[in-house]
Amino acid sequence: MQYIAPKSAIIMAVTSANQDLSNSDALKLARHADMTRERTIGVISKIDLMDEGTDCLEVIQGRVYPLKLGYIGVVCRSQKDILAGKPIKDALVAEENFFKTSNTYAPLASRLGTNYLCRTLNMIIVKHIKRCLPIIRSKITSMLYQKEKELKSLQVCGSGSDLTES
Repeated sequence: MQYIAPKSAIIMAVTSANQDLSNSDALKLARHADMTRERTIGVISKIDLMDEGTDCLEVIQGRVYPLKLGYIGVVCRSQKDILAGKPIKDALVAEENFFKTSNTYAPLASRLGTNYLCRTLNMIIVKHIKRCLPIIRSKITSMLYQKEKELKSLQVCGSGSDLTES
């Protein structure tokens, strides 16, 4: 909570697609820290592991629990792939193919996947920095002014109390 509570923090709430969204610990914490839902992006993982006949379109489209930054679905490497040493590059290609060839997710394929998540997070962080930078700059300037004032007062006190040796 200490990391997501500050208003300058961006929250990435990761929830497994085969888990009920209402039971998501990540979203529960995000709700508490970001009541306006402006700083939270949802990531739905393991979409490929959902039971046949189910999907998470409603969640990804923000109809279940809307977030200003939205949701992005991803497919993670399986434990089998990790143990077999499947390169991440190959996993990303497999993820892209999964979304492009899925009857359910193909229409949204350009807005799903790890590569899209990376690009989106990059855009979010750049916008966030641009928005927060003036506030941070103002705080630094104020702190610098206070420290310079303290330094001057210490210099004045130090120069006026010369002690002579007897």
